Amino acid sequence: ALFSTASVADAIKTIGLQRATDPQTMTSLGFNPLLEYNGFARSEGYFSIFQQRANQYARDFARKPRGLVHQATGSSPELDHLRAIIRSAASTGADTHLAIYPYHAQMLAMLEGVGLAPAFQQWKEILVEEVEAVRSDFPGARIHLWDFSGYSQYQCEAIPEQGDTHSNTRWYWEAGHFKGALGIIMLSRMLKGDPVEDGDFGFLLEPGTLAGNQVRIERERAACVLSQPAMVRQARAMVQRTLTQG
Repeated sequence: ALFSTASVADAIKTIGLQRATDPQTMTSLGFNPLLEYNGFARSEGYFSIFQQRANQYARDFARKPRGLVHQATGSSPELDHLRAIIRSAASTGADTHLAIYPYHAQMLAMLEGVGLAPAFQQWKEILVEEVEAVRSDFPGARIHLWDFSGYSQYQCEAIPEQGDTHSNTRWYWEAGHFKGALGIIMLSRMLKGDPVEDGDFGFLLEPGTLAGNQVRIERERAACVLSQPAMVRQARAMVQRTLTQG
């Protein structure tokens, strides 16, 4: 048997978590429900959670390269890894669903403000090409590419006002992490084909649907800007300040 201060500390922490109201945990399926965010929301409010993470995202975005592949190779390590995963799934005949993340509208506005929106669109085009290449090599492959990004009623969820520690969000902890309720909708859409309240949430991407998908996003974006102008304006201003400060 091994004995160490680290193992004792972990054991004590585990006991303490049994009585915690919102403990850090992981489900049997490997999902982290981020229950600890409940405590932050009660004490500081969702505005603070969104703002703190948004400041971090702004700094990260400002340092991101604008290209997705190396000019010399036309690829990247990340793309190579993804390609290997897709091909492996196709070779086994597994029913495979690829989902483009449903970032909150605040984050999409930040991507626009920092000049990364074209790269995000290019990423979708690359994914479509990769899926089509695999389908060509494995005619029986069951691979589905879903775009959950956009400015639908889910992603355009209002952020509570500063100082408000009573209002709760339904779909998002903050711009980069959605709640389990939205995850359930995504899974039902992908695995069961269930219709959703917002019919375009979960858009199947293929070569012939890329243009229509972009039209959808622009339509949703216009509606979101009208309903949440302050959120969009503040998100863009945040990244601009970060770019100016270097």
